[in-house]
Amino acid sequence: MAMVDFNLVVVTDTSEERFSPALSADDFGEGISARLLAWEDGGASFFKDEGEVLLFLSDNADHVREAAAAGRQRRHIIFIGEEEAVSDCIDRIDDVWLSSASPALLKKRYLLELTSLKNRFNAVFYEQVWDVTINTIPDLLWFKRDDGIYSMVNDVFCEVVHKDMDEVVGKDHFAVWDVPLPEESGGYACEESDRIAIDTGQTYVGEETVMTKTGMKQLVTYKTALYDTLGNLFGTIGVAHDLTNLKSLGIELSIMVENMPFPMAIFSLEKRLVLLNTYFRRVVAGSGITYQKAAANEDFADSFDYTEWKRAVAAPQGKEQINDTNHSVTQEYQIRVNGRIKRFLLMELEIRDFFDNCSGYICVMQDITFQRTYERSILKAANTDVLTGLYNRRYFYDYLTQNLKKEFFLLYIDLDRFKVLNDTYGHNIGDRVLEILSGQLRRHFPNALTARLGGDEFAVIDEVHSEAEIDEHVAAFEKAAKKSFSIYECGTGVSVGIVYNDGTHDKLDELIHMGDAKMYEVKKQHHNAGV
Repeated sequence: MAMVDFNLVVVTDTSEERFSPALSADDFGEGISARLLAWEDGGASFFKDEGEVLLFLSDNADHVREAAAAGRQRRHIIFIGEEEAVSDCIDRIDDVWLSSASPALLKKRYLLELTSLKNRFNAVFYEQVWDVTINTIPDLLWFKRDDGIYSMVNDVFCEVVHKDMDEVVGKDHFAVWDVPLPEESGGYACEESDRIAIDTGQTYVGEETVMTKTGMKQLVTYKTALYDTLGNLFGTIGVAHDLTNLKSLGIELSIMVENMPFPMAIFSLEKRLVLLNTYFRRVVAGSGITYQKAAANEDFADSFDYTEWKRAVAAPQGKEQINDTNHSVTQEYQIRVNGRIKRFLLMELEIRDFFDNCSGYICVMQDITFQRTYERSILKAANTDVLTGLYNRRYFYDYLTQNLKKEFFLLYIDLDRFKVLNDTYGHNIGDRVLEILSGQLRRHFPNALTARLGGDEFAVIDEVHSEAEIDEHVAAFEKAAKKSFSIYECGTGVSVGIVYNDGTHDKLDELIHMGDAKMYEVKKQHHNAGV
């Protein structure tokens, strides 16, 4: 959704139909407020600066020269023809599209030009918004590359360190804060806290004491790892709130909490809400109709029961992490927000007074939905077979290794006469047969672990059925497979070796060998019977 419309005027001036299909208002995408005009509608009058961006497409060299001479700043002139025709003004136009290009190609270039102009407009817009935003925050804010070098800071940061922007950007912690470089330095200052934020995937919260030219300052810092759209780490963002002047802490704390780029709230020792920001309120409001109504009330802070809310809507994921050093508890939760399942890391950090007594809690939530989705996709790709979607050999062996002491049936499966089928019908049909077989394994053993070990070898680990039941399911599976593959008239079926593991096996290879031997006994029986 566009925040601000991009105002554009497109003027076409061509002697013949150059674009296929013709240019129309339908070409303007979301966020572009545009008019499509022709040279005949106004000619040179278009080049008066009217506060709009002008895109001029023409195959008339004289008109192009006239447009280039107008000197309008927000204009983009494109000549359709040979470069020699406009060589005298080539440095004042934006591009030359050869007239020999097909109408469809010219139309494609036109659409790309619209996107390019919109992106350039957006880049300037968001850059201005970002510059204003970071310098509105009354706290120190910075971005570091993954090697600890400052790449961006706000004005407050520069004021605290008493340096100009060019003395900070591109420098490390030691140069910026005028700290001597340790004799033994294996990394960079603050690497430990930055690394905690990176390794845990959550916002690191801690206190730091720093020396400035105006004296010591006590800062509470928040550091969060930054990832690109592919999930690759490219740096960290940090926010530091100055707690030195405790007299003004109340109003400063309110401003800081509201400007945090993540859900944040402060609670009393009894877990009653003291302060929260808009992000936290939105999460609560989106977690259910009851909380949506509550969050809209002015007395929300007085009526909100944080403990009950967590119990009702937040499903714990994994184990909680207790940090006795910074007096915090971190737990991952799954919460449905506005109809979507989201994952949050929720840290509850004790607020310690001068005498080191707990006087309240800071609650910080980090949305890690993207990271978890990315991790699941990587895990699935590493553990599953691409063709069939079953688990692969690596996962199968890992699972067996970890579960040898359990009781289960191991089914070792191989396709009969699969090579004949491949040679007769080709590998596409062979792959289709493997996919069909995988689907039948899922249907006949829905609660078992099913895996493709490679080629036409499959395996099943069934912890559910008895010996009589497993024989029945295997027989039904063999019959269904035989029927499915009968259309290829190659005698293709399956041979299944059944091995019972009573939990006493110590060697994985021994169990696999038994399953393989049983399977070949069945395959030999099928061969002797002419199956």
